[in-house]
Amino acid sequence: MIDRRGLFRSAAGAGVALAGVRIIPSAHADQAYPSYPVRWVVPYTAGGATDVLSRLICQRLSERLGQPFVVENKPGAGSNIGTQAVIAAPPDGHTLLLTSTANAINASFDPSLPFDFAKSIAPVAGVARIPLVLVVNNDLPAGSLAEFIAYAKPIQENSRSLLRASALRCTCPASCSRRWPASNSRMCPIAARRRA
Repeated sequence: MIDRRGLFRSAAGAGVALAGVRIIPSAHADQAYPSYPVRWVVPYTAGGATDVLSRLICQRLSERLGQPFVVENKPGAGSNIGTQAVIAAPPDGHTLLLTSTANAINASFDPSLPFDFAKSIAPVAGVARIPLVLVVNNDLPAGSLAEFIAYAKPIQENSRSLLRASALRCTCPASCSRRWPASNSRMCPIAARRRA
């Protein structure tokens, strides 16, 4: 887990990286960047790790570059709402997106997205490394990844259940709606049904 010092180092590094990169088109090279306030779009809700990191980075960039960097939280649709807002903005470097791997995942699952993420967004800087962990219910007899795989393998081989880490599509909507009532029953986290 990232500690407070590591978070500040990540934010400072991102600020330096972003401040040193010229992200304005060459036609505007004679103008100072930024020439007006910058929108920093976070496609997640306020208060999470991405939001807090964004606010730290934006504070430093505002101080260093002399223009406000304003964090705008635009959550929804698995980060697609915020991403689409940035893609629709003028390509002048005054609208930035801080996102995660969610966009790559969204593009691989939904070819009907109204934008092509890879062609519409240019990466500027990596700003943080955030660990992801696999967790299970305490009642599941697995205390490590090896134990989880050993537990899940016989269940997967039994045709009465599904365990797919690659697609995240669930064929057990009744089970998903019981576990995650607010979720779309066709899309759910990785799920394994226990033997009856």
